[in-house]
Amino acid sequence: MLSNLMALLVPITMAGMTTTYNRGTQIVQIPTSGATEVCVIPKKFPEAKYSKRDIEKEQELCSFGGTEPVAFCPKTASTNPGVQFHMVPEGMTAAQVEAKTCQLDGAKMLAKYKGSTSCSYTPSLVGYYHVSRILGDILQVPPAVLRTMDLKKHQQLAAKGMSITKSGSLIWQTWDSYAKKLAAGSAGKYKDEVLTSDFKQSYAALQENPRNEERYTEMFNGGADTQERAIRFGARNPIYALLKDGRSVNQLVGNSFTVANAQKLQQMKDVSELIVMDTIMNQHDRFGNVHFTMKYFYKDPNDAQNIKSTSKMKPEEVRQTGAIALKAMMLKDNDCGVSKGNVVKGAKLAEGLRHMNQGTYTRLMKFNAAMENEETRKFFKDETLMTDADLKSIKGNLNQLAAMLKKFCQAGTLKLDLDMDVQFAGKPLSQNCE
Repeated sequence: MLSNLMALLVPITMAGMTTTYNRGTQIVQIPTSGATEVCVIPKKFPEAKYSKRDIEKEQELCSFGGTEPVAFCPKTASTNPGVQFHMVPEGMTAAQVEAKTCQLDGAKMLAKYKGSTSCSYTPSLVGYYHVSRILGDILQVPPAVLRTMDLKKHQQLAAKGMSITKSGSLIWQTWDSYAKKLAAGSAGKYKDEVLTSDFKQSYAALQENPRNEERYTEMFNGGADTQERAIRFGARNPIYALLKDGRSVNQLVGNSFTVANAQKLQQMKDVSELIVMDTIMNQHDRFGNVHFTMKYFYKDPNDAQNIKSTSKMKPEEVRQTGAIALKAMMLKDNDCGVSKGNVVKGAKLAEGLRHMNQGTYTRLMKFNAAMENEETRKFFKDETLMTDADLKSIKGNLNQLAAMLKKFCQAGTLKLDLDMDVQFAGKPLSQNCE
């Protein structure tokens, strides 16, 4: 089964990670009994929409294992191997939590450390974080940073992962493959993908582990493999069918601010942005890996043409504002991209888009223009570890997508009308194709 999975993927070529290279805004050093590990607080892409929470989460991620003690346990579920960072409950030590494989009350998972092996690819996880912010902070992609781990420690965790998973299972096979890459050291074929340039540490993306998300079952339409799932989504998904409908959004969604109407509009916006993101980022394994969280949406009492959203509201606030709870898409499984086969592009889902959000469209066009600059390419090389080959592919996807959507927009077949403020709060609709 592992060999079949590997056969689907495009080979990876990486330049590796040098721990002393001047990348990011800060390199946090994390002393250990072995090599000194590092975590990179990334630079921010110009004009991208990073939140205050993003900045705080980056700092928090880089504190784990240093100023903030954590327990390290091998990932034993799903397909791709990784190391889970868990909270250490008060009165316990990290070693005590690890002895219980982190299966303890109060030892909540804080983050996942996932490197380049099997379908997983470090630049994809970190790249999705930055591209989502470049496009306007869309789809609740969790913050992710570059981090290293002492090689011996990682090898011990890999051995433990194999010892506590069923021999021959897919997760056991991927742990076995990863362990061999780690053990091969400087002589290994995949050394640049998994090891730092001094071969004393592994490197990977450390991504926040989000909470309260649920699997978005409405976004899965079956299929035996990743490409068939994308094709079935295009043929059978009712939200994608609305996105392909050339009528105005007023004919597809009512104007009253109800759960039914607002949820339909939110789903259309989310799916259109999923298609844009995954087309750019060469996502290989999306359908079946889409999640959502609940958010409250309400009309701003101080601005009649503005609808606001928040993740938390007290019951009294809900009553006072007339807020409605909607599913908002989250893309948290983003490791199988950038250097992989592009299933969304293969299914030609972007070709069917007849509706988008104006802000997302405008940011996409600006991103496409910025990708012509050497500064942009350097940003992605330094902050995500994308290779020249990765960037050539991503740039090609972006150029093609932007040109196609602009052509649709100028022809009047792409309507930039997926906007809560326009649909439900009377804000005038604008259509700017530039």
